[in-house]
Amino acid sequence: MLYLFGRFISIEIGSQNIKIVECERKGKNIVIHKSVMIRTPRNSINDGIIVNIISIKEVIQKVLHDEKIKCKSVIFTSRSTSIITRIITIPFAKQSEMQSIVKYQMQQYLPINFDEYIVEFVLLEKFKQEDAQKARVRVVVYPKDMAEKYLELAKTLKLTPVCLDINYNCITKLLCNNFSKNTETQFKNETFATIDMGSDFLEFAVILNGKVEFTRIISSGGSYIDGDISRQIGLDIENAEIKKIENCDLSIEQYDDENKEFINNIIKSVVDDWIREIKKFVDYYNNNNKNNNINKIYIYGGSSKLKGIDVYMANLLNMPVSVLNNIDNISFKEHNLEDSVFYLNNIGSFIRL
Repeated sequence: MLYLFGRFISIEIGSQNIKIVECERKGKNIVIHKSVMIRTPRNSINDGIIVNIISIKEVIQKVLHDEKIKCKSVIFTSRSTSIITRIITIPFAKQSEMQSIVKYQMQQYLPINFDEYIVEFVLLEKFKQEDAQKARVRVVVYPKDMAEKYLELAKTLKLTPVCLDINYNCITKLLCNNFSKNTETQFKNETFATIDMGSDFLEFAVILNGKVEFTRIISSGGSYIDGDISRQIGLDIENAEIKKIENCDLSIEQYDDENKEFINNIIKSVVDDWIREIKKFVDYYNNNNKNNNINKIYIYGGSSKLKGIDVYMANLLNMPVSVLNNIDNISFKEHNLEDSVFYLNNIGSFIRL
C-alpha cells in the first residue's frame, strides 16, 4: 500500500454536490486541511460525465481561491452507470499477456466498441483448475470520453492530474488498508457491503478479503425524496430538502404530529424502494457465494445522515447496518469528524495500491 506524499486535492463531482478535499499524510494519519462541499451547477454533469466544463471549472476555481488552496496535484474520483465492472476467470499469465487476454475475453461479453473505452483489471485470486493456472480478475471498462473530460477540467484549472479513481475502489482502500471504523472491527477479514448514498444514485459494493467482489448501482437517491416532497406538498426543491432534513426520523413508528408523519411516510416510500433493490443484490450475492455471505452493511454519503435510516434499514433487511462516521487515523483541521461521512470517497482516493 502507498500513500501519496505531500498535499493533494481530491475532487468528486456528483449530480448535486461537488466535494473538494485537500489532504496530506502525516505519519500513519491522513490530515484533512480543507474539506468543502458546494452545489454542482445545473446541467453540468450527466451520469458522471461532465457536459459543461466551464461552469464546473468556475465554481471549483472560486473554492480554490476563497479557501486559499495552493496545491496543484489533483485526484478525481467518479461514479457512472456507464462504467462497466465484471469479474471473469482467465488463464494466468504474465501481466502484459493478461491485459490482452482480459480485453479479448471482455470483447466476447460486451457488444461495445472497445476503442472508446479504457480497460483495466485487478487480480483477485490465482488458483489451479485441472492442472492449469487460472486467475480471477475484476475488470473495469471506463469510457474514454469521460476520462478525457476530467483531464480537460484539470487542464483548465491549471492542475496536474495524478489519477482518476472510482468511488467503490476508494471506499474499499480506505476501509481495508490499515483503517477501521473502530478497534474491534477488522474489515479485511469480513464479507460486507458498502452503500454510497448519493443524490441520484446508490452504489452498492460487496467487499471480501479487502477486495471488491460485486457492484451494482440503483438509479435513485436523496433527490428522489426531495422531488416527492416537493410534488406532494407544493414546495420548491430547496425547501423540500430542508423539510426532509428537519422532519425525518425513521426510528419512530407513530408520530404525534400529522405533518411530520406525512413527510416521513414520503421518505419511507422511497427508502422502501431502495431496500427492495438492496435485498435483491444481497440475496443474489449470498446465493452465489454460500461460504462468504454478507454479514453487515455500512452506509455513507448524504442520505446516510437521515435520522434513523440505519436502524430502519437493519430491521427490514434483517442484517446489521451502520453509518460510517468514525474512521480511525483521519483528522479534520476545520470540521467535526462526523462530517467525514460526506468525504470518504475523496479521502480513500488518496491511498494508492
